[in-house]
Amino acid sequence: MNSRVLVVGLISVIVFGVFLFKGARGDDRSVQGVETQALVNDIETIDVLGSQTKSVGAVEVEVTPLSMKSGSNVVFDVSLNTHSVELDYDYTEIAYLEDNLGNKYKAVEWTGEKGGHHLGGSLSFDALEQKSTSVVLTISGIDGQDAAFEWKL
Repeated sequence: MNSRVLVVGLISVIVFGVFLFKGARGDDRSVQGVETQALVNDIETIDVLGSQTKSVGAVEVEVTPLSMKSGSNVVFDVSLNTHSVELDYDYTEIAYLEDNLGNKYKAVEWTGEKGGHHLGGSLSFDALEQKSTSVVLTISGIDGQDAAFEWKL
């Protein structure tokens, strides 16, 4: 008799757990749907602009546009990795942005680390002219070379 009660109790717990789990997943899906759509929108923005990686001498440089909205500062996420070059540059001095109209924009802020062999941060520029349709980010002097990253807007 005790084994029957134990089996019935165990089955009841499993059934209750399944219903509880399904209910929780259903609720999560509606929340995840909203979060997923927001993530898809962010990814579409990034995909249009695209992240770029280049080897510049012994340094791997990855640049991802974070903001290129009209009327807002242009911001890039920049990651630099190496095993042989000291990365202690003044990034506001060695980076500039140029649009298809010939306008050059000097970097106004670097929020990242300084020095070392692996670093990253945000590189900001003043807002672009509204008629700009493409930009080139140039970072000069990384391991004695220049790197240019281009995006169509």
